[in-house]
Amino acid sequence: MTTISRPIGDAFVAGERLQALVAALIECKPERIENGSYKVDAELDTATGAPLARALMRVEAEMLLADAEAIRPDLAGGMRAPDQRRADAFLELAHRVHDAIRVQAQ
Repeated sequence: MTTISRPIGDAFVAGERLQALVAALIECKPERIENGSYKVDAELDTATGAPLARALMRVEAEMLLADAEAIRPDLAGGMRAPDQRRADAFLELAHRVHDAIRVQAQ
């Protein structure tokens, strides 16, 4: 497993230790698929995968609540599909981890 070169302290992102999320995200491998989008594949043990799964669920829950608040009678089908929300949650979590690392580096 790869580690980052400098300690990143006790920072937390989406309720999980930053170091644990970095360790999990480093193992994620993007792969371009036929339609031009990407899928992300990773084989994580429980200790590495559990913090990532919990953080992703928390970010997705935030997005689900935001989608629910956006429902209005004048908008038909304005919510994201579950697969799209999970993909958006993964990207949002990656951005939050990136931002936290930048803060720690300052």
